[in-house]
Amino acid sequence: MIIFQMPIPDKGNSILSVDDVYYIVGYYLSEYEYRKGKKHPYISNENMRSIVKQITERDDYGGIEEYVSMIDKYFDTNFKDCDYHIYHFLSGEIMQNRIYECGLI
Repeated sequence: MIIFQMPIPDKGNSILSVDDVYYIVGYYLSEYEYRKGKKHPYISNENMRSIVKQITERDDYGGIEEYVSMIDKYFDTNFKDCDYHIYHFLSGEIMQNRIYECGLI
């Protein structure tokens, strides 16, 4: 598991704890490294804040288990000309399709 420390923005009404969000991002980065055979490109603190915000804003679809399932489905999907960066995973339509595939709506 990849370990990192970063301040988390105000999580508002999110059901996910700070540790949950760190786990989800860490799981994604670990899966990226495992499946792609290389480390995920560097993520700046500003971009990490954006990533954390996106995750906490979409927690109405579930917690850690659901995110792990969506991440696994994402990496199982063969996208053409895709870098599989976390930004792509979190993008609107891509995330929405994983939510449907996992039966979360």
